[in-house]
Formats: sequence, structure tokens, C-alpha cells
Amino acid sequence: MPRATSTAENRRKGKGVADEAWYAVWTRSRHEHVAERGLKGKGLTVFLPTVQRPSCRTDRRKMLDCPLFPGYLFFHSMGDPAIQLLVLQTPGVVRILGGHPNGFTSVPEEQVEAIRKLLCSGLVFAAVPYLRLGERVRIKDGPLAGVEGIIQEYKARKNRVVLSVDLLQRSVAVELEGWRVERA
Repeated sequence: MPRATSTAENRRKGKGVADEAWYAVWTRSRHEHVAERGLKGKGLTVFLPTVQRPSCRTDRRKMLDCPLFPGYLFFHSMGDPAIQLLVLQTPGVVRILGGHPNGFTSVPEEQVEAIRKLLCSGLVFAAVPYLRLGERVRIKDGPLAGVEGIIQEYKARKNRVVLSVDLLQRSVAVELEGWRVERA
């Protein structure tokens, strides 16, 4: 069975870290955590963005880690077909998104990093439908400085900016004060 190689192993073999990219995986319904554990167990770097939500049980209140993009997660590796086969054989994984005859389409590093920054920022945000219309903006300062997104709504004091992962066709909206964004 092929084995995932670490970044250090790739460097020893003459393969650069620059050859590595993020890929999106579609999982079975409610199997994101199962797929995450399986991929990590195979030595891959995995990113499953989660948010804390209260449970809907009537007998007790408990905070649950729910996926930000239900049914999806990201893994970081080279576009090696052996690694892709290893991913596809992982319990809970349905397929790798963006497949075409020349390989799989990677998710741009900036989009994954934007989601990471948002999760660490402590700002209030909400998942929204994927939007293609609107103007691209860059956040000027604060915890999301340098992140680009799409302006969805403009108010006198606040802007709603949407951070999107194109390959998943999923987005997250965050409200910012008007002076924090500029045209990209």
C-alpha cells in the first residue's frame, strides 16, 4: 500500500514544498471527522474548518464542533497519483474534487489561509451561499489584513465581505467596518 510522505521526506528526495498544494475532499454525510482521522493516520496534513454550535438535544446543552463546510475537508500534498489513491481509499472519503484527465484541481493557498485566519480572528461570521457576483475587496487592517473577498453588501458603517473557496463553491460572510476594506 502506498504511504503518504512528509515534507521532510520530499525535501530529501529532491521534491520541493512548492510542489505541494491543498486539495478538497468530498466526504460521506457526517463523516468529516472520520475522514480527517483516517487521512491524518496516513501521514497527511489535513484541515477541517470547524465552528462551535450548541447541540439540539432537549435534555442537555452541549457545544459541538461542527464542520464549517459540511461534507468537505482539505488535505495538503503533492499531486502524486499514489497519494490520491491513498486518499480515495480512506473511510468516509467519497472523492477528491476537481478531477480531470491531467489530475486534480488544487485549492489556492490564499483561500485556505483566508479561512484559517477567519477562524483564528474571533470575529462573528456566518456561512452564506456561494456568490460569484460582486466586487473583489482586500481587507486593509485587523486580524484579516491582506485577505481578499467579495463585497456582498454595503451599509453606511459596515461591509459584508464574503470569503470563498471556489472549488467547493462554498463561502463564509463576515461583517467589517467600512474603512477596513479597499478595492483589490
